[in-house]
Order: sequence, then C-alpha cells, then structure tokens
Amino acid sequence: MAQPTSVTPDRGPEPTDAALRADIRRLGTQLGNTLVRQHGKDLLDTVERVSTLTRHLRGEGPDGPSAADPAFDEQVNTELHDLFDDADVADAILLVRAFTVYFHLANVAEQVHRIEDLNSGSPNAGNHFDETVPSLVASGIAPEEIARLVARAEVRPVFTAHPTEASRRAILDKLATVSQLLVQRSEQRRTSADQRRIDRRIEEIIDAIWQTDELRHTRPEPMDEARSILYYIGLTAASSADESLLADLGHRLNQSEPYRIRCEAIRRRLQATVRSTGESSTERAEPYASPAELQADLDVIDQSLRSHGGELLADGAVARVRRILQVIGFHFATLDVREHSDRHHEALTTLFGANDVDYASLTATERCALLATEMESRRPLAPPRTPDDGSALALFRALRLIMDRDGDEVIESYVISMTQGVQDVLAPVVLARAVGLIDLEHDMARIGFVPLFETIDDLRSIGPTLRALFEVSPYRRIVELRGGSQEVMVGYSDSNKDGGITTSQWEIHKALRAIREVSEETGIPIRIFHGRGGTIGRGGGPTHASILSQPSGVLDGEVKFTEQGEVIADKYGHPEIARRNLDLAFTAVLEASLAHRAPRHDEATIARWYSIMDGIANNAYAAYRRFVETPGLVEYFTTSTPVEELGEMNIGSRPARRKGATTGIADLR
Repeated sequence: MAQPTSVTPDRGPEPTDAALRADIRRLGTQLGNTLVRQHGKDLLDTVERVSTLTRHLRGEGPDGPSAADPAFDEQVNTELHDLFDDADVADAILLVRAFTVYFHLANVAEQVHRIEDLNSGSPNAGNHFDETVPSLVASGIAPEEIARLVARAEVRPVFTAHPTEASRRAILDKLATVSQLLVQRSEQRRTSADQRRIDRRIEEIIDAIWQTDELRHTRPEPMDEARSILYYIGLTAASSADESLLADLGHRLNQSEPYRIRCEAIRRRLQATVRSTGESSTERAEPYASPAELQADLDVIDQSLRSHGGELLADGAVARVRRILQVIGFHFATLDVREHSDRHHEALTTLFGANDVDYASLTATERCALLATEMESRRPLAPPRTPDDGSALALFRALRLIMDRDGDEVIESYVISMTQGVQDVLAPVVLARAVGLIDLEHDMARIGFVPLFETIDDLRSIGPTLRALFEVSPYRRIVELRGGSQEVMVGYSDSNKDGGITTSQWEIHKALRAIREVSEETGIPIRIFHGRGGTIGRGGGPTHASILSQPSGVLDGEVKFTEQGEVIADKYGHPEIARRNLDLAFTAVLEASLAHRAPRHDEATIARWYSIMDGIANNAYAAYRRFVETPGLVEYFTTSTPVEELGEMNIGSRPARRKGATTGIADLR
C-alpha cells in the first residue's frame, strides 16, 4: 500500500525517518493479514494492485520517482477503470474500507513519530515557549513585562462539532489503543518477545477495527456531538477509584495526620458536590457552593505546608491542584451558546405583539430605540410561565436553569450569528432580561453577548456597528458589569463563501484593524474570537501562523479561536500533540502581543500595500461573484459532486442546507 502524503494543519513537514516507514509497512502488512483472514487473498491482491497502479500514476515506481510516460499512464488508467467497473458494490465497499483503515493506521503511526520529532528538538519542531522568551528579552523587552503578560494571557480554543468528526468513537478508541501499543513497542527495553506480543495485540485491534461499522446508522443529535467533543478533553473519566479506595478511611483517621484528615474532608465534599444537582441531598458532607470554597481549603494546606518546611510540596502537588482548579473550576469546560439573529427577532415579535407593538414592521433605528428602552424597563416583557415552544425565549430560560444549578461559570458567552446591526445585539439582551439573566437595576449581567460578523458587507461595517453599540448606555453598562471588556467574533467560512478566499481574508484583516481602532477610541478592550475552520475554504491553516499574522496592536495577551470537528482529532487526539499545539498558540500570542505592537514598516509602505490589496480584493470579489452567480452553477455543483449524498449521511446533526433554504450557494453549509 502507498504511504499517505497528506499534511494536516500545524503538524509541519512529515517525518521521513526509517522507523516511521517501518511502522507503516508493518501496519500495512498486519492489515493485509486481516483482509485475508476476513475475506480471502483476492481482496488483498486487488488492494495491492490498486496501490501499485496509483503509485505509477504519481510517478512513484518501485525504483523511485519516474518520468511521465503518457502511453503507460493511459494503460494504467484503463486497468484501474477495468478494476472498478468489474467490481460490484459490495466489493467496492470492501476496497474503499481497506484503504480507509490503512490511512487511519498510517496517521496513527505518523502521530506517534511526530511526537518523537517534536521532543527531539529537531528544526521541524518550531519555537517552544522557553525558546521564545530569551528571544524577546534579547530584542529589548524587559523580563518583568513578559512576566506580567504571561500572568494575564489567555488562549481559548473553542471545540465545535461542525463540521463533525466523521469517525465514530468506537473507531477512535481502537486507534488510540494502537497508538499506545506503537509507543510501547518502540521502547528500548522491549525484547523481541515483547514486540511479538505487542504485534499480536495490534493485529487483534486491527481485526476489531475491520469488524466495527464506520458509518452511523442514525443521524447524531447535538448532545451526541457534545459527547464526542468531551472525548478529547477527558471529561468522561470518573472519581470512582478514590471512592472505592478510601470509603472506609474515616474511622481509621489519626489526629497525628492532619493533612490526611483535611484531604479526606475535601474528598467527601467533592463527592457531594459531584452528586449535587441543586436539589436536597442525603449526603452527610456539605457540597462546595463554589470553587472559591475549595480554593480556601487548598490555601489552608498551602500555608500550613510552608510554615512547616513543606515548600516543595506546596510548590509541587498542591500548586498543580490549585492551578487546575483556577483553570477549570467545577465546570471543566465553559460553554458558548450560539443562535441566529433572526430567531431573536421572531421571539420579540411575539412578545411585543402581546403588548400591541408591531415589532416586525419597525425599522432598524426604531428597533434599537425600543430595545434600549426595554433593557432598562422595570416591567416584565414576558409572562413568568410559557410553554417550551423551541423559541429563543425558551432557550434563555434553559440557560437560566443551567446557570442557577451549576454556576455562572458554566456559560460565559452568547454568540449572535449573522449580526448586521446594533438591533441584532440588543435583541438577545432583552430576552435575557426577560428571564432574569440581565438586571441592570440590580447591577447584574450574568452572561456576555458576542456579535458574530460573517458576510463581506457585515465585516466592512464592523467599525460603525461597534461604535453605535457602545453608545447605547444600558449596553455599555452590561460591558462594565462583565469586567469592562467586549468579545467580538469574525466568521471565516461564510465570508469566504460570500466573497471568495482573497476578499474574505483581506476584509477580515481590515475588520481586525477597525476593531483595534474602536478599542482605542472607546477604551474598551476587545477580545477577538476567530471562527476558523480546518480547511482553507473555512479559514484554516496553522494556528500559530494565523496568530502571528494579525495586524499590529490587535493582540494584547488574549485570543480565542474555534477548533472544528474535522481537525480536533489530529490536533488534540494525543496528549503530547495537544500540549504542543497549545504551546505554539500561547507562544504566538506572547510574541505577537509584545513584539508586534507597532507596524513593522513605515506608513507610506503600509499605505501603498493596503491600496494594492484593496484593488486585488475588489477584483477578486467581482470575479468570484460572477462565477457563483453563473446560471446553472448550483445544478452543475450538485450533479458533479457528492454533496447531496454527503448530506444524506449520518455524519452531523446539522442539515447540509440551512432551514428553509433555496438552492443557492449561500445556503450550503
């Protein structure tokens, strides 16, 4: 079988060492053994023949790259066509599955060796945090300034299921086991007998992979996709080992072991907290009301250790627990909630209609005035009890219920899709006020609002929209209550679909500059949330390079970006690779924040460059719009690609087109 040649984001050049090639060859041989056991040698022969022919087409003969031979290429093409034309559907499925499993295994081997490559200090590894700091100091930045930024810096990867990871968890679990076994096999202490045992175990797992259905037979629901995301952040692990180990410890506690007594008390309170759902509990231990209470208990241990010669323990195990608590609290992962702006206006049309106000017929300016007044009103807009009709108001009631039960840290931001004006931001604020999440009379703002600018026109109007938004006094008060900063999201996928790659990237660049200018004018720090995808068409690419390419002065120690389903497994499926990706992102934020505060070129050069880019982007936009508006393009696209068939597969919960969509390009997901 041919070796994979794909390069995924953030991994850099593929390792080419002999150990990697040997692992891939061995896994290919083991897969071949599985094919023979399961379906006979004919399937293996067909797979190997297809592999050989395709290598010839790529100029990769048995003796290395070869010159193109049109006559021979035609002969190879003919044989490939004959092979597939003669295969029935069942045989074709087996053939496709064989190559799919092979590439799964090859990618696992590549990941294992990529970790070795990163840990070896090779030039491909890129800059680590501990390499960047001395470089910044050498450039004239004071160590104290670096330390202050590190103390407040935040890198927030946001795991989103869309586009959904196609592989089922049953497959991912087995591939993770193969990865672990490959690591064990490469350990120097392993004997030949150990390696044979490991090889047999790997072959057993490959058999299990082959016999596991890769396709979902039912379309996943949003909660299924949420559980898939939790797979990568380890939330499914239980506190049960400690429970069984220490359940009978209480009667054996000794007063000469004060730390053991305090840790047992903490453990029991944590167990009670885990089981607590906000209802009455039969637990003897009192649940922690907040992470701050646990932090206080840990502070007591820390202070006691330091006063009794236990500084190393305080700076070691106790410090690690305290850092974990500071990062994840009791909620582990904070949720962002996202809804389309139209849904908010639909809900408000119903609510205002009950008060004889024709909200739907109001202009944008009139809506802004009405909503701003309503934000400070003391009367309720919605009745206290309404049925759960799936409206945006019902969504806010559900958010209130979750936050009351699990704490405000569970949900931080409410993202407003397709924000086109100030009224689109104020609308969900009024709905949040209706359920008690916003109460300006009592200085309460339990949730933040994040406008998402997605189309080319929306990106171009981002500056005026934000200025007008911050002039709305009650909204400015919400910003103050939320810590004085505002989050703004820019969309890569829809802007790309709207204007093409060149125009999208340039308009986002200009939007980031506009955001910086608004921040400087208003004094409101603005954190930018980048809605990037995994593929180039969705704004994808290496995360650290994207961070370093931001306009000067945009970054000040904070960045937030989406990690979409199709790349999460590659970037976070292995702890060492996940740690490396986060290291790269954090280092890039540090470097961009400290070393790129001012433009790197003179004003005249930048003005000339911007002028040229404006011309290129405008021409690219015109050419792209002519292309996508060509009569018959959509029909050609749907008939010449498997987009409709992919839409019928049970990959993700979202439909291939937006609800109520027509057949236009803009409606495709």
